[in-house]
Amino acid sequence: MKKILISTLAAICILAAITAGYIYIGSKHDRSTVARSSQKDKVAVATSQSNKPLETTKQDSKPLETVINNADFDRMYTNLDQLVRDADVIVEGQVIETSYFDFNTETNTKVLLKVTKSYTPNIKEGDILTFVDLGGITTEAAIIRSNNNKFNQPIGEAEENTKVQVLFDGVPLTKVGEHVLYFAAAGTINMLPEKHYIPLGAFQGKFTISGDSIERYAPKDMQSPRYSSLKMNKADFEQKLTDAVRNKK
Repeated sequence: MKKILISTLAAICILAAITAGYIYIGSKHDRSTVARSSQKDKVAVATSQSNKPLETTKQDSKPLETVINNADFDRMYTNLDQLVRDADVIVEGQVIETSYFDFNTETNTKVLLKVTKSYTPNIKEGDILTFVDLGGITTEAAIIRSNNNKFNQPIGEAEENTKVQVLFDGVPLTKVGEHVLYFAAAGTINMLPEKHYIPLGAFQGKFTISGDSIERYAPKDMQSPRYSSLKMNKADFEQKLTDAVRNKK
């Protein structure tokens, strides 16, 4: 029992000691984030040995360890006009599939979205687009390898099979069946062969639709008179968005 307790404490200490920066390079627009702190540990990119997507359309029955990282942003999007100005695509749709992968010190969620409404020319209802959200699920082994295993921790089957959920600023992971609207830029992640898009400002360009309401996730420490969830009635949102698209310069 003592040995198990000591091993568990040692593993927690090792994970808690892992700290590094998150730099996202998958978009032509700024989505740079720098992780300031983590409640538990730092999840970074796996080596090429573990760079394969982690398919996760099914929910795990066992609760996952959760890592919450705080991020600094180079750009804040405080209104719809700003989002429209920088977006390559603006589409509404339903999430039909998700999977996870590590790339350049980040854990990501690959989202397949079936478009139900498009504000972008050449994209129509029924099209299926790929988006990449910041945050996702990785493994304990990937954490160890990303830190070059400086603690010389053994990597075995348990570490390879232990999943860890990575959230940025507490933003929930995208799930199959969700109804969402994206303001996104064209991505350039070389490990993804298909054309893909990245929400502006990490999660700032992703809105969740629930009934007649639409809003984006706004962490408490980001909320201010300038930055908010932009929550509003969906009909009002659509009218303002249509006007912003029409007036885009």
